[in-house]
Amino acid sequence: MSRTITRSLILFLLATGMVMAQQHRLYLKVEPAGDRNHVLVVKPGQKIHFSAKAFEVVSAGQVREVPIDKISWSIAPPEFGTFTAKGDLTVSGKAPRGTVLAKAIVGRNTLHFSMTVVLDPAGGGGHFEYTISGTVMDEAGNPIEGAELFAQNPRSPLTVGFQGKSGTDGKYTIKLPAGVFIVRAHARGYMPEYYDNVQRADKATEIKTDPNKKDITGIDFKLGKGGSITGKVLASADGSPIKRAMVVAMIPSNTPKHPGAYFRVSTDSNGEYTIDGMPAGKYIVQASAFRFFPQYYDHVKDAASATKVEVVEGKTKDNINFDLDKKIIPPHNPYKISGFVKDAAGAGIADATIIVEMKVSSHPGARNFYGRTNKNGSYSIALPEGTFLVRASARGFLMRYFDNARDRSQATPVTLNAQNTEKNDVDFVLPVGGKITGTVTKAADGSPVKRAFVFVMPGLNMPPYGKANFAAKTDSLGQYTISGLETGEYVVGVKADGFEPQFFDGAATPDKATKVKVTAGQTTPGIDFKLNALAGISGTVTDAASGKGISRAEILIEAANGNFKRRAWTGRDGKYHAPLPAGTYIVRAVAPHYAPEWYKEKDDPTKADQVVVATGASVNDIDFTLDRWGGVISGKVADEAGNPIAKAWVRVWGHGPVITPRIPFFGKAETNQNGEYEIIGLPPGKYYVSASAKGFMMEFYDDQPDIRNADKVEVKNNQTTSGIDFTLAKGGSISGRVIDEKTGQPIRHALVGVRGKGVGKSLGARTDADGKYTIVGLATGEYLVYAAAYKYRGEFYDDAQTPWHAKPVKVTAPGETKGIDFALQPVHGKRHKLTGTVVDASSGMPVSTTVVEAIDPATGRYSFTTTNEYGRYEMGTDYEPVIRASAIGYVGQYAGNTLNWEEGRKSAAGEVRFVLEPQAETGLAVLTGTVRDEATGDPVSNAFVYGKDE
Repeated sequence: MSRTITRSLILFLLATGMVMAQQHRLYLKVEPAGDRNHVLVVKPGQKIHFSAKAFEVVSAGQVREVPIDKISWSIAPPEFGTFTAKGDLTVSGKAPRGTVLAKAIVGRNTLHFSMTVVLDPAGGGGHFEYTISGTVMDEAGNPIEGAELFAQNPRSPLTVGFQGKSGTDGKYTIKLPAGVFIVRAHARGYMPEYYDNVQRADKATEIKTDPNKKDITGIDFKLGKGGSITGKVLASADGSPIKRAMVVAMIPSNTPKHPGAYFRVSTDSNGEYTIDGMPAGKYIVQASAFRFFPQYYDHVKDAASATKVEVVEGKTKDNINFDLDKKIIPPHNPYKISGFVKDAAGAGIADATIIVEMKVSSHPGARNFYGRTNKNGSYSIALPEGTFLVRASARGFLMRYFDNARDRSQATPVTLNAQNTEKNDVDFVLPVGGKITGTVTKAADGSPVKRAFVFVMPGLNMPPYGKANFAAKTDSLGQYTISGLETGEYVVGVKADGFEPQFFDGAATPDKATKVKVTAGQTTPGIDFKLNALAGISGTVTDAASGKGISRAEILIEAANGNFKRRAWTGRDGKYHAPLPAGTYIVRAVAPHYAPEWYKEKDDPTKADQVVVATGASVNDIDFTLDRWGGVISGKVADEAGNPIAKAWVRVWGHGPVITPRIPFFGKAETNQNGEYEIIGLPPGKYYVSASAKGFMMEFYDDQPDIRNADKVEVKNNQTTSGIDFTLAKGGSISGRVIDEKTGQPIRHALVGVRGKGVGKSLGARTDADGKYTIVGLATGEYLVYAAAYKYRGEFYDDAQTPWHAKPVKVTAPGETKGIDFALQPVHGKRHKLTGTVVDASSGMPVSTTVVEAIDPATGRYSFTTTNEYGRYEMGTDYEPVIRASAIGYVGQYAGNTLNWEEGRKSAAGEVRFVLEPQAETGLAVLTGTVRDEATGDPVSNAFVYGKDE
């Protein structure tokens, strides 16, 4: 029987189909969504129904449900279970963990969803063959009943674990799959503890399962009685209790005893709370609630002024009370427009889109607000003061501006201000657009081509309002419909994976296409396509030793003349297919931990057999058999006192002849609790090896601060090179505070970074709620330190606007350099206002360590800022700048996502969105040189030098 789980998971997608100052958001609400970590525990044989709804958040804060055009569900790996098209998952129990995947199509937007599902250990399934057991007692040796036990893999980024509870005798048992675990125990009124007698997860003793010993016993706990604090949270205005207020108690991280201890509870309906099980210490306590200002104990606004609450184990501290001031929130958009969207017969059109744009002649659509009609065709949108142009569109209908205008130039503006607060007759009558219909089939056998992309391009004689592109995908019968077209002539084309593109009627290029005439309100049928399959190559990639297919091996295809490149990947069975136009190709296969191979069984591209593909033909059996590399580097990482460093990263880079023409080989490993590491799957060769850990200075083997003097470590195939050990020295640190220059208030989430000769990559930190920051792991030397914050102008230390005017900060490791403070100026009105976003190219998520720079190439003037938590930036200049975004661990880009500043200058108008590629960890290079004046030969100071991987 399926379970009903009411918790929902909300995912946001920022739609970027047009330039806008206020972003248009869509999100999915999916049920069930599991626990607070989005993990769902299931049982073998269980059936769960997944459902999803899509919502649109308009700029005025309104939320409306929008239709999902199509949604598909899947589970990985397939052994975990099976999905139906309706979202019903049946759990097979053949795998201990899986990932639910969904893809929803909402208009032109695609929303993705994923969630972890794990088998319930109590549900059986054959994967939970191990047990951990023990006893939970108090310090006097008495059993503790009802203690909760939690075992989790410390190396997993997910807090997925396995639970147990102690009985009346204090004993517990947890069923587990094979793996490495740490175990935590906690009980009401007692201090939580990790095995073996430690407070922190990173200090816990790891427990590894052993096939020869299924039962792991003696994992016992003795929990100490903690102290507690109690109190009330009330509204300051009338003394009424605040329900569900959040009360947080924490020990500052710089406290020697129990640093970083943290507790959080919510108040009950009487505004009362109790925090128990607290280690002894002095705590900062804060209360916060929705639409109330937060407050620190005792009735102060910031942590620096807070009265610390001393907790004694075994005792209760009463009357830690709070009285919160309510926020007065003025209406963000006090004005309103409303109306109806109807068809020619007078019937309301549901789910029509209303777009309201600020009337800005130079940048149409630069400021947009959104709404959708309800079932009867009505809508309402809250707006600020201003003059607006309003347009409406709906599927199958022609777009119109108010008042019945076909384009923007003919639109009637709507003005809202204190004298005209509402306009409730902004109505639309949308004509039915024309349609194009047809079928896409295979030329070879006439069978339908599913999911072919059919698109329409307007002819040259089309008016401005008709120049939007329209498109559709074919269904399972190969049929499509494109609607909402103005009267005119169109070029219609189609693209499909594995087929040659085509334009109507049988043309290879749009200039040769037969134009399709469309009349609004009528259908133009029979716009059909018969597609020719692309030629291609196919084959299998297998392991030389086992003969099994290699999943996700990469097939790299390059034209013999070097002008064409394509890649493909193998499936789970090692098979691949790559559609290709006719030509002659050089093909190779690469996979992690395997030696690359060129066709046919060659280790050198100059000796590779060329693969010839004829027009319309396919070449099969382009197979590869890869040899697995077996070299190993192992060793230990310790501090200068000889103590092992856990969770240090050890990395290797290929040295000497390049392993492949594309990248040198790379490997890495994380040390265990004993500081030990092992990097496997290395090819024969010589390597640079480095070790790094938080708070320590990076080191290259053997005992070198940088790669220039590093020793090379030789690895032979199928042999272990051991004893590659590291002793890391504690690094120095730089710390300080960032405040608002005008108000003196701390700036939260400001970015502080350092640049220095010994820093291969920029290092940085974000400020906390008090504006404080600390950057650790710095070698002895001089550094340039900079700070930037959202809506603030960045600066270098000490009060400098450019790096060449900055005052260097000296660091002597392992000492602390304190007091490197910044007072930032808010961004004021400037002639050029610069706004936009910076996101990660692979995930689409905001990049948190971004610096956005505005450079005047004529004078060298320079300003910079950073992004907020959502990846947005805002700054202003009095000059026309070149804009550049860079981030720690990413490749910097100019506006327009280019490495060419001249191209970037042309792309600096309006909102600028940067998409940054992460820096590859696949190789390491040190580039040095001198930049000189071409005419005089004199060196050029402060020139920027960039490297690009071609």
